[in-house]
Amino acid sequence: MKNNKKIFISASLLVLLATGFIAGQNNNALFGSALEDTSIWNHYSAVNATLEDNGIREYWVNCTTHEHVFLKPEVDASRIVEKGAPSQDFIASLPTNDDRLIPAWSEIITFEDNIIPSVLTGNAINTVFDIVTEEGTNNKVLRTSGAAGYGFNATKAYLDVIFADPDVIAVEFYAKATTPTNDFRRNANGTAITYELNNGEHGLELEWKSFHYTREYYDIWTANDIFVINNAGASVEYTYFDDIRPITKEIFGFENGWFRKQSPVQNTIYYTAGHGTWSDKNPTAPDTKNREKVFFMDAKDNIVTDVQWTTERASEGRYSLKVSKNSGYVGFYTFSNIKTLMGANGTFSFDLYSTISANSTSSVKNFQTGTGGVLGHAHTYGSWVTYTWTAENFTNDGRFLIIQGSTAGDWYFDNFRINYAA
Repeated sequence: MKNNKKIFISASLLVLLATGFIAGQNNNALFGSALEDTSIWNHYSAVNATLEDNGIREYWVNCTTHEHVFLKPEVDASRIVEKGAPSQDFIASLPTNDDRLIPAWSEIITFEDNIIPSVLTGNAINTVFDIVTEEGTNNKVLRTSGAAGYGFNATKAYLDVIFADPDVIAVEFYAKATTPTNDFRRNANGTAITYELNNGEHGLELEWKSFHYTREYYDIWTANDIFVINNAGASVEYTYFDDIRPITKEIFGFENGWFRKQSPVQNTIYYTAGHGTWSDKNPTAPDTKNREKVFFMDAKDNIVTDVQWTTERASEGRYSLKVSKNSGYVGFYTFSNIKTLMGANGTFSFDLYSTISANSTSSVKNFQTGTGGVLGHAHTYGSWVTYTWTAENFTNDGRFLIIQGSTAGDWYFDNFRINYAA
């Protein structure tokens, strides 16, 4: 029995010794592998995305495990091999879900693909980006927030492509905020300038408005410029952006500026987004351009019953101006210096939608040009109609339309544009 017990103890010791030996071997293997890892890392530099091609982020790839990382590995410099930029053929071969890819961008940015394109970059004031679904719609929009001065840049590469087309006059975009502010700016030539007149009547609103980064700003671009800045900062919790795109003609579509609803409502005025007080003058420099009346009316009391800045319908953009009227005379006016603006051979176009027709003949003049001319046929209702006037259709103070007689209904105005002579 003693012999058996000794054998049992000896066997137990052997098991313990063997277990300890294996564990020791395993520990040595683990420590040895970390100490003896001599993997080589290849370093590839970033390639910017373009209008046509995907780009790729800067990355490092382990030649042993083939894993890639976006931060420089903490290894001896001798184990990193500089490979330069990957070829476009290689970038094109990657699957669309590869996290190294930077998607090609578009001249028109809508965020519907849930991607913030690489041409939009946050500025240095802790801007936070994300894409959200606008409440009540299926549209994706860019939401930004941050400290005072938050905003983002559109890269010079993007602006270069946009403004390479000589017909482009501006990059237009829509924006709104959770709190109205007139302190909505961009840096142009290193100076922060408001997008609209810098007073409480203009700037970001709770509803979408359009803003324009013009060719003039692009022409004086410097490395310190910023595309959009909300200088109100954290007091405006979020600023939203959508539909960034180039435009080739100047449109007064009631998408920006300031809608001043008056009492009585026939005195309501819609102003442009200029940077000075109201004036007949219209300098071309964007930051000295005076605020102007783009739309106003003349009517007796109770003829105009309501005026609304509305999203009910639009011929372009999101908004139109809705005038509800009883039967009777209303004169409609645009820029008081419209004849000077359009020139002798230019024209002026506007879009009109109504819920009632109006005769425009020599015998029934319910629908007339500003100077009393008639169409020779009725204005039709229920669809947008475009009218194009020459200088002879305007009075010297800018009246462009007369609606009178039995014309009670809703009249929607949109898409005012000056067609300059070639």
